[in-house]
Amino acid sequence: MSQNAMSVVYQFSENPDVLCGTMLKQICEQLLKNKEEQGDTKLDTMLVTRLVSLVGNLAICQLNHLDVNILTELKRRQMLREKKKENTMNRRRSSMAKRRSRQQQGGVYIYVV
Repeated sequence: MSQNAMSVVYQFSENPDVLCGTMLKQICEQLLKNKEEQGDTKLDTMLVTRLVSLVGNLAICQLNHLDVNILTELKRRQMLREKKKENTMNRRRSSMAKRRSRQQQGGVYIYVV
């Protein structure tokens, strides 16, 4: 159940790591608060097991998010940088070719006149 919930959060949230981190903090605070209210020195084993399971699911979702979404975004940005650099180089080459063409045409006109 928690794995499905985490997957939905990571798929549809803008900043899923921040949201899940906040949820995890709240769950831990609630767990400690319940422990203090009951006056026990030990935590319930079932609650700790669920918390550890939740942390594991969160870690898997975070790794998947980093691998798929962040890596894809970094690749996209790199491609844009390369394309911009290529366009700049092409503009420089075409402007240099135009200058050479003008210089050659200018030289021909000088000799013709």
